[in-house]
Amino acid sequence: MLDFVCGNGQWLDRFRPAAYTGIDLNRAMLVEARRRYSNARFLQADMPRLPLPDASVDGVLWMFFAIGHLPAEGQRATVGEVRRLPASGGLAILANANVWLAFALPPRSSSGGSG
Repeated sequence: MLDFVCGNGQWLDRFRPAAYTGIDLNRAMLVEARRRYSNARFLQADMPRLPLPDASVDGVLWMFFAIGHLPAEGQRATVGEVRRLPASGGLAILANANVWLAFALPPRSSSGGSG
């Protein structure tokens, strides 16, 4: 599993994958992650340009969709990375709480109308 914007690796406690690589740009968070989870792999890298080969992971986990902090060009490049990295049949889980993000679905009311 590849964990985009892994922070301190907190999702490892919930998902417990067989193999794990956490990616984050924040050095301090990676230091904490490595201290907490010495058996996992953590890399300092920028989302639009990840140092991993094509089809090199079984799944991508991207919680809180930090892509909203990037300019449009960086967002497109990062989505390209999410598409490039999973092996055939791999899974990508992307959670987005930012409805203003260009990739977010338009909000809908419970009555079925736009809202």
